[in-house]
Amino acid sequence: MKNSLITTSQDTKLALSKVSSIFSLRNKLIHSKYTPPYFELPLITNLTEEHYMAIDSEQVISLFSEEGLNIAIFRHVINCNIGKNSKLVTYSKVLSKYLFELIKQVDFEASKRIYTIKECLLAKNRPFCDNVDEIIIYGAEEITYKELKTFQSFDVNISIIANFNQKVSNYLITKKEIKNLLPNNEEYYSNEIFYNTKEIIDFTKALFPTFKIYTDSERGGRKPLLLIGYNQQQKILEIIENFSSSLSSILILLPFAKDVDDIFNTLKEKVNCSYYYNKLSGDFNISNIHITTFESSKDFLYDYVIIPDFQNFNSNIKCKNNITENDYYLAFRKARTTLFLLSSKKLNIDSETCNIQYF
Repeated sequence: MKNSLITTSQDTKLALSKVSSIFSLRNKLIHSKYTPPYFELPLITNLTEEHYMAIDSEQVISLFSEEGLNIAIFRHVINCNIGKNSKLVTYSKVLSKYLFELIKQVDFEASKRIYTIKECLLAKNRPFCDNVDEIIIYGAEEITYKELKTFQSFDVNISIIANFNQKVSNYLITKKEIKNLLPNNEEYYSNEIFYNTKEIIDFTKALFPTFKIYTDSERGGRKPLLLIGYNQQQKILEIIENFSSSLSSILILLPFAKDVDDIFNTLKEKVNCSYYYNKLSGDFNISNIHITTFESSKDFLYDYVIIPDFQNFNSNIKCKNNITENDYYLAFRKARTTLFLLSSKKLNIDSETCNIQYF
């Protein structure tokens, strides 16, 4: 249930100021020609009461939510705009770079205050993290107990934004440990999805019936497309030709880094594309056509998502190649409008939840 934004605030004047800042931020991000079109903040009227309260709270927070990235951006930029010394901390360099490129179009000073968790924990960077008003740790499900314990030793207020449906390892911190380490944080919960269509969520639930999916979506759209044929690389080029534009984005997702190299080497001479996986060193770009691994795609949203070699999804999971149902669930959720699954053979998949075509 969504309530009036103004009534959720204890201070009407401050709430009005923050709402104005959020609208301004959203409009700048959407209308800036430099903004990657694959990221779009939700309308302020679509935020849940829990999300708005997490943005508006004057206290440190712990938000456990499926849609936490936009809240992290809102809270950090608003902090900086009202004079707070705020740091936004993420778990990966690719997400840190993405947020920097995005936020610098709105607030350059705020964009300079984005770090990875490892950067913050380096001894030489400790002065940048001590004595700030707030550190917002986004993707806290990806940190260890020891890392959060180290952050706790800083002279700083710590807010946490985490989605434990995305947790990839049992060796990382638990929700209970976060609560024990930060007992005074105001806690907020939300499983509402703004970006994905009902059809993508329904397909995922049907494909993995034993996998616990606690979220739902009211947003309608196109059913996932299961495309069956042999020349998958040619089919990828056809999809790019039909759907690529300056105002749309395409993400090609693969389980393993070696497959990323293969696809990129095939496509790079024919289309303007970028690629990334965790073992790459040096600088990198993120373009409207991007090729990456499941692992390196967390929190990125694209209009169209292509997953080649989908005939292997069962064997990838059963052979324990560090690929799980959760990895596929997260991969499906990268698609804002359309999910393309390419397979070399017919699969035992419910045709009620996807459209099957042959090529």
